[in-house]
Amino acid sequence: MPSDIANRHETFKSSQAALRLYHGTKHCCDITKISDFSKLCQNSGCGVCGIIRYGPRLSNGYVWFGPCSSISDGYTGARPVGIMDPSIQVLRAIFVMDVVSATGSHGAYIVPNGEAALPRFLIIYSY
Repeated sequence: MPSDIANRHETFKSSQAALRLYHGTKHCCDITKISDFSKLCQNSGCGVCGIIRYGPRLSNGYVWFGPCSSISDGYTGARPVGIMDPSIQVLRAIFVMDVVSATGSHGAYIVPNGEAALPRFLIIYSY
């Protein structure tokens, strides 16, 4: 995670309590190789690489989170974008994030700006 993104989040949360929430997203690349940041893809549809590179970005004015991973699982996509071969293992990705200023409603939380959330962990899984 770039230090400027982390610094903006730390400044934003300095006077507020943080929640640990989940954010499921789609991916377009081999997410098992993202430990090497030089291998982040450039596809604008890849949520995983976009969040690692830029932090959470607003969609329709908000960033959405779930209080548990099972809710966020529904937002990971059934298959990586552009891959339809059923023999390819389907990997899913959920970020665990520190979130401040979140408003909860109907089992989800939203924040009005990207500085309110900072990715702490990335869970990659299949089932």
